[in-house]
Amino acid sequence: MRKLNIRNGFTLVELMVAAALLLIILGAMIPQFSAIKNSWATTQNSSEIIQNAMVLDDHLNRNLAAAKQITAVSASDVANGFINFTDSNGISKIYQLSDGYIAFGETANPQPLAGPATEFKIACYSLDDFDTPITDVNFIRFVKIETRLTNSDPKTVSKNLTTQIFIQTGQSYAVDSNIIDIMVNSQQPNTAIDYIAGDNGCNAVIEISKKGTQGLLCFQDIVGDAEGLIPAGTKIAEAKLKLWISQHNGNATISLYRMYVPWTELSTWNSIGRGVVPGSNCDSSTAVTVSPGNQASVSMEIDVTGIVQGWINGDYPNYGFGIINNANNNFQFAATENSTGTNAHTPKLTVTKASDNSPTIAVKNSISYGGSNAIFDSYHSGAGDYGGSNVSQNAVVTTNAITSGVFNLYSGAKIYGDAHIGPGGNVSTGFSIWGCTITGEKGTLDTEVAFQNSSAPDIAPFNGSPEGDFPTNDWVGGERIINSNHYFNSISIWSSNITVNGDVTIVLDGDLNIGSGRYLRVSSGSTLTLYVKGNCSIGGSLNAYYDKLPSSLRIYMIGGNKSFSTYGSGSIYALLDNPNGTVGFWSSGQFYGRIKSASLSGSCKIHVDLDSEFLAGGSSEPQIWTFTGGSSLGGILP
Repeated sequence: MRKLNIRNGFTLVELMVAAALLLIILGAMIPQFSAIKNSWATTQNSSEIIQNAMVLDDHLNRNLAAAKQITAVSASDVANGFINFTDSNGISKIYQLSDGYIAFGETANPQPLAGPATEFKIACYSLDDFDTPITDVNFIRFVKIETRLTNSDPKTVSKNLTTQIFIQTGQSYAVDSNIIDIMVNSQQPNTAIDYIAGDNGCNAVIEISKKGTQGLLCFQDIVGDAEGLIPAGTKIAEAKLKLWISQHNGNATISLYRMYVPWTELSTWNSIGRGVVPGSNCDSSTAVTVSPGNQASVSMEIDVTGIVQGWINGDYPNYGFGIINNANNNFQFAATENSTGTNAHTPKLTVTKASDNSPTIAVKNSISYGGSNAIFDSYHSGAGDYGGSNVSQNAVVTTNAITSGVFNLYSGAKIYGDAHIGPGGNVSTGFSIWGCTITGEKGTLDTEVAFQNSSAPDIAPFNGSPEGDFPTNDWVGGERIINSNHYFNSISIWSSNITVNGDVTIVLDGDLNIGSGRYLRVSSGSTLTLYVKGNCSIGGSLNAYYDKLPSSLRIYMIGGNKSFSTYGSGSIYALLDNPNGTVGFWSSGQFYGRIKSASLSGSCKIHVDLDSEFLAGGSSEPQIWTFTGGSSLGGILP
């Protein structure tokens, strides 16, 4: 007979004991879950404040550093401060603390940008005094903004953010300059012809479409003591006349001359001396022949530096330009009366003040440079790539030192521009340049160039421990993308390449190494700010693709006795600041931008970018005067 297995269940008493124990355990755990939840919320809120701070700091730097003019600002002790400015497009904008948030936008309608915030204090300074705050908008060149960010969680500690910005104002604009132009014609010797209707984006043109048709153009009263005018005797780096071409047949060629007889918009062929006659009523020795190429509709820039410098010096009166057409070519230029695109198509004269000893290459101690490729010259990155007409002789290479032979050029080195040793130095002994060339002035600085030590940012992710070396598997090769801020031990690329997207800041605790044939690219519209606590050894290229703007890559080397050296054939587009270390450019590479260092040596070509500047420490943008259309006197002339 089979034996049955009988299983007994839990008794009611046992179940009640188990339930009681479970309640006791849950009662002990629930407060722990609540504490974990609250801790997580607090950490999340703190992280959001840090993100807000990073966004606000970047936003303030990008917009205020590019401001055309500061127009109003609150006093430095006002907690809910504001700052009004005009952007590069002439639009009035504002930052202000409003309803507990930092707001930004057009002055009439700012929108919340970052916050919540309880304080937004703005202190402004001139370049001569960083201790005494000012509110006079005509002298503001440095802004320090202190922001206190918080949120609704009372357990979260507020964060204080300090933003410091150098303002790049200092440009004078004469938007309603007295510009006159007429067209003269041998077939109508007693009639002055003004503009006619045009097309190709221009609603008023000067048509000198046939051989023998001529034009006159004058930017009147550009020299003087009034606001927006060029002071008499000012040394200029360049003057460019920009004309918008609305039509030509592809074979157009015109000649431009300096006029030395007076004329008005009522002048005629006969009244100016039977047309524009080189050597008679205009200066044939300063003729400039120009051609717009084969494009149907383009703008054209003409270098008129020599002519304009003569006007500024008072060597001869300003009677403008005479223009002669050499063929039947359907030539038309936008006239002063043109109003398309907010006067975008009117004639423009842009005059850039010379550097006045402002260094484009600044060295604290010694310079030793030589070889057949050891060339210093200049260009404007805003006008496009280096080369052709975008090459000038406005480099300024300086050293603060004054000892014998401290400025040493050898083996045919050339500086297309000025060179200076320190204040009070002996030019005859301070320079050692046998067999070399300095095309500009060789002299002494009025004052020593300031060298400011940089420091890395101390907010997340830079206030923790480095993430390690980047990339960790370089041997695999390929393209590596960086699109956010990082704190690395080092960057070394021997097999791979790096592309930066967005506005990125990277701090390196160690070295930067770029192997031969490798590159670090900054994509179009992006920027990279690089703080390096070690050394830089560059065999490849830096920022040599896409926009090629030196201002897109700023390299700040931190500490003493750090070296930046090259050994390959790559190009570098950067602003390089190594105030306590050495810079050496060797092999066949080329550098585009600006340099500040304790010493400089090498043999490579250096092309100074006149359109960029360091954000701190002694260099400044050249002053620019821009004279454009807008006068009621009439159109343009070519």
